[in-house]
Amino acid sequence: MINLNFFMPSGKNVPDLSKTLKNKTFELFKVTGSTWNEIRYHPQKDYYLIAQDARITKLDSRGSRVYYLDMKETDPSGMPDNMDYNVPSSFVVSWHGIYDLSKDKPTLEKFSKSLNTEGNMDDGTWNREFEKLYQSSDVAFWGYRKGLLGGKLYPLYFRQNGQWIVLYTNEFTSVYRMNKYPEIRFDDNIIPEKCDRLYLLKDIQHNDSYSDYLTSGNQYDFSNEPESKLKYSKRINIKTLYFKKEDVEDGPYTIIPVQFAGMAVNKLEFENSSITFKSIAQKGAGLNFSPVETDFFIFEVADEFKKANTPSFLYYKYSTSWNSDDNEGVYVIRKINAK
Repeated sequence: MINLNFFMPSGKNVPDLSKTLKNKTFELFKVTGSTWNEIRYHPQKDYYLIAQDARITKLDSRGSRVYYLDMKETDPSGMPDNMDYNVPSSFVVSWHGIYDLSKDKPTLEKFSKSLNTEGNMDDGTWNREFEKLYQSSDVAFWGYRKGLLGGKLYPLYFRQNGQWIVLYTNEFTSVYRMNKYPEIRFDDNIIPEKCDRLYLLKDIQHNDSYSDYLTSGNQYDFSNEPESKLKYSKRINIKTLYFKKEDVEDGPYTIIPVQFAGMAVNKLEFENSSITFKSIAQKGAGLNFSPVETDFFIFEVADEFKKANTPSFLYYKYSTSWNSDDNEGVYVIRKINAK
């Protein structure tokens, strides 16, 4: 632990993010080291999931890690594959079964039955089977990664009395659609999945970015997502106190500098208290008023879900590999001694 209550303008003796930083009010510590993360929150059970390309981490209501799942596996032919994290739910799908991450101690729950694995059900039989399973299941959701026949058959998952059943679509099915998430549509009626939704967090001071994989630039339109209807408030402020130029990037085929990189000293303010640390940053060349870019996102849970002990998250995701930083990743910001 580092108890930090000072600031040197040159950056000397200012720590980076490699260790937990702490003062009397709050602490800042790392939970993942990847630069491609998706952070979601389960409001009913008060936990967080941080998904990466081949692993997923579960945090409790205070942001402490309580579960970790390596999602690497092999497909039925023995080729390397990854499990399917069914966003935005709490389910991770293997070729052999499903992990329910809402449970205190998730384990692989093997499939009890697989239907239509050859894709040869006629439409009437398939429709009746789907209707029966959907009506009698407490959980139903649609997959896409673990398809059969070269991806021509899509898996639909149902849970009945604690047992998982897979129903595959037909090869030329007309009811399965793939938008941002898979959809089952009969005529103009979209059949909703039956499972709790996990919500993205939001950074309202960084172009209203959400905590999905495409954080920088918001490459997806969220206007039709439930998160867009929720209110998010700013609790934390972060600013750059000092920037030192240490490297320069020239323009293509020229010696004209276009960008500087170097060390920045940053001040994170929360609950009338602050922590100071250094990081890598960049600044456009040639213009003195060009802002220092530190590539920090501060993600908050929606106001209606917040509790007294709800943490915030700092996501440090450097925009280029030109001057990358080993401290990139996701950090928890939480009050000390919160009940």
